[in-house]
Amino acid sequence: MSWLRPIIEVLLTRTAHHVVRKAVDVASERMNTPGPRESRAADLEAQVSALNQRIAAAEQRAAAAEELLTALQSEMQRKTESVRIWILVLLAWNLLVTATAIYLLVRR
Repeated sequence: MSWLRPIIEVLLTRTAHHVVRKAVDVASERMNTPGPRESRAADLEAQVSALNQRIAAAEQRAAAAEELLTALQSEMQRKTESVRIWILVLLAWNLLVTATAIYLLVRR
């Protein structure tokens, strides 16, 4: 096996700089490409911005619903007041008709 040692030494001396250069290239490539952390941060940032957009849209819908609710409440209040007036008018009419009927029956 003593004959193998000079062959290995020659191969190592001739290929060492190629191996080192390739290792440096691979390392620099890894440093320049977005790794899992950077891509994960980008994904999280995209998700946060999407959530912010959804929150803004929900707030707009809530504001529109609140305006509609206020309008409906004011309309309901107006209709309730109208119904109260009609009930009073009909009770007065009923009282007038009943009083007239009683007067006509008693006067006979």
